[in-house]
Amino acid sequence: MSGTFEEPRLGAFRFFPLFRRLLGYGRGWKLLLLGCIAGAVLQAGIDLSLPLLVRHAIDHHILGTQLQVGADDAASLNPGEPPSSEGTAGGRGGLGGIAALYGLLLAVSCLLAYGVALGLNHIGQTAVFNLRTETFRHLHRLPIRYFDVHPVGRLVTRVANDAATLSDLFTSVLATMVADLTLFFGILFVLWRLDPDLTLKLSMLAPPLVLVSAWFKSATRRIYREIRVQLARVNAWIQEAVSGIGVLKSFVGEERAASRFEGINGEFFGVQMRLVQVVSVFRPLIDFFSLAALSLLVWQAGRGILAGETSIGTLLAFLLYLKMLFMPLQDLADKFNIVQSSLVASERIFGILDHPCESEGGSAEIPEGPLHVSFDGVSFSYDGETRVLRDVRFEIPRGETVALVGPTGSGKTTLLSLLLGFYEIPRGEGEIRINGVRLGGCRLRDLRLRSALVPQDLYVMEDTLEGNISMGAFVREKTLDRALEASRARYLAESLPGGLGHTLRFEGLALSHGERQLVSFARALVREPDLLLLDEATAHVDSRTEVLIQEALGELLTGRTALVVAHRLSTVRHAHQILVLHGGRIVERGTHDELMAGNGLYAQLSRVQGTGARPASPRGGPGR
Repeated sequence: MSGTFEEPRLGAFRFFPLFRRLLGYGRGWKLLLLGCIAGAVLQAGIDLSLPLLVRHAIDHHILGTQLQVGADDAASLNPGEPPSSEGTAGGRGGLGGIAALYGLLLAVSCLLAYGVALGLNHIGQTAVFNLRTETFRHLHRLPIRYFDVHPVGRLVTRVANDAATLSDLFTSVLATMVADLTLFFGILFVLWRLDPDLTLKLSMLAPPLVLVSAWFKSATRRIYREIRVQLARVNAWIQEAVSGIGVLKSFVGEERAASRFEGINGEFFGVQMRLVQVVSVFRPLIDFFSLAALSLLVWQAGRGILAGETSIGTLLAFLLYLKMLFMPLQDLADKFNIVQSSLVASERIFGILDHPCESEGGSAEIPEGPLHVSFDGVSFSYDGETRVLRDVRFEIPRGETVALVGPTGSGKTTLLSLLLGFYEIPRGEGEIRINGVRLGGCRLRDLRLRSALVPQDLYVMEDTLEGNISMGAFVREKTLDRALEASRARYLAESLPGGLGHTLRFEGLALSHGERQLVSFARALVREPDLLLLDEATAHVDSRTEVLIQEALGELLTGRTALVVAHRLSTVRHAHQILVLHGGRIVERGTHDELMAGNGLYAQLSRVQGTGARPASPRGGPGR
């Protein structure tokens, strides 16, 4: 159950390798990224110049003009010297020019901000698109065993939620980080040039700021790792509960499911509140240091102004620069949140991408035509401890049908999975051969292209009926018509409003189980396979649909090598050979008549199902 499944513990947090790997997903946009960074740096430079303009305006035009006006008023007391208006006019003209320049720089800064935001969002969304696509493709190259231990809800979280988180890394952090660093060091340089002594005194606040920031980074990293785990657990349980809603309702289990979800959601809530607490401590600390720096500045600069060592313009410039200096620090919580969330999410996604793909097999080619299959002493265990198959040996000659029957859990479906290469047989545990070629030595893709599986869990996509039958591949119209006729699925196509173009809902909810079974038969037949694998072909269907399926089986099995897992023994009475499995071993083998005469396990199962009387042979079946 995904609710109790634990994510593997991650190793050391590798910031730069992860960051460098993430940047690779913005490939193709290197020039745009460099342009955005350059634009952000230029914007930082413009922002850096604005307080200097304010200082110049105050010291040289506003206060300077007032001093000049005061001097002119004193001179006008002397009747021999008329008052001068040059200082006033010059001050006003210079002030207007500075104001115009200030407005122009603000406009340029806004345009740069727009361009940088647009470019980075494009890169960020491109990176998410590339990462999602690669992750989705890689998921379909992973071995089936991977999905046995990783719940679907968790994988959905990785592909959807975690990938989306990475967009913010580009849009909110990357360029602004470069701009903030440029602004930070630029401010320190300007402050040092304006007043080295005052800058040195303000720098005493730097060590505690660094310690607080380091604590925040460490604390949030651990919390964000746990947040991704808890979010995946929430999504996994929602997916399981919604998928099984019918079972929950039938057993009146809604409250129990809700209670279970409340517990999982409560753990998620607790982790989120821990993050809130850390952020709630960090922000006031940054505000405290900001106010302490402001107080220190007013005290020291005020003393300098009174002593005639510092100008009012310099004080105002220091105030503006301090605000600009602490603004990135005040936003540091958000930036750290984004960075930590993105990098932790990337760890999870890269955990999928770094998992080895399914083996493609060897390079040996399988000869054309019907296949000859042999199992030679095959033993198998899913967990490495409990064997579900023990020394299984049998052959399926070309064009013949072998049926597998036996109690639940005897290993029938496992044999089908091994034949398609879904699981690898450990060395020394036997071999499967196709036309004499060891399964591990042939290309699995070629084998699967020549095979068709009708599984027990019927898969229907949200697509048209034709799309579900063809699985998106090109199929000639004649081939499709033959598949519909042979599978007895034509009546289904004719009964639907749009025929073959009718869109089926996800999981085929509008179709009965038997109708979905006919779709699966048509899907198998349209491929014109050399090897046919049927898993519980007539399980859970009504009598009318079973008749149709019996007729379809006759068409499907004719001239093909087939391995059929049967629950209803009436469907395999005419198989060329019937294998009876029990406890992972073949305990009986033979035709229907031979097994009935032997009065063993098969005869008992047959009598329980009431199939002792010989029914009519399906049209076109192997018994004819």
